[in-house]
Amino acid sequence: MTAILISTSRRPAQWVRTFCKELAFALPQTIYRTRGSSSFRELAHCAFADGITRLFIIDSRRNNPNAIKIHRLEPGCLQEIIRLRIVESQLRREGKTTSRMNVPSSIMFDFRNVDGWLQEKFLESFTPVLRQQQSASEKDFTFSINRANTIEQITYIGQIIDPFTDQIVSPTFKFTVRRKEFA
Repeated sequence: MTAILISTSRRPAQWVRTFCKELAFALPQTIYRTRGSSSFRELAHCAFADGITRLFIIDSRRNNPNAIKIHRLEPGCLQEIIRLRIVESQLRREGKTTSRMNVPSSIMFDFRNVDGWLQEKFLESFTPVLRQQQSASEKDFTFSINRANTIEQITYIGQIIDPFTDQIVSPTFKFTVRRKEFA
């Protein structure tokens, strides 16, 4: 069962498509679908018809991922939960390891030095793929969010890590969030 659909803004660069594919590969119950000429409403309608409850749109600017917009899909409602402005990103294939791993069946969150309101927004965004109970045979992945030490703005670092091997299994991205938009 698919819970999250990842797509792009119109006419994305290949680098942005790869970013989406790596993110969809790392998150459980997630698929990547090319947008094509579909409008945002058409994309949301098709996703909702397929039983998908979250829609992630990766916006691009100058051929790089610029923002991740996370939307909640409910009957008669399309609500943006949070918008992450990406200030820097790195594909998994550009890192130290390029091995392909199995798609995880669950995900855990590891918050370090992150405000409570941001934790709540992330947990709300990923609710469809979080599991309360899990057998020992299934693999856990940790979505790690750390605050970077910057003076001009608060920057967070997001990545999905396999705790058994300590390898990054998703693209790493630094992002900023403005609280007043979603408080």
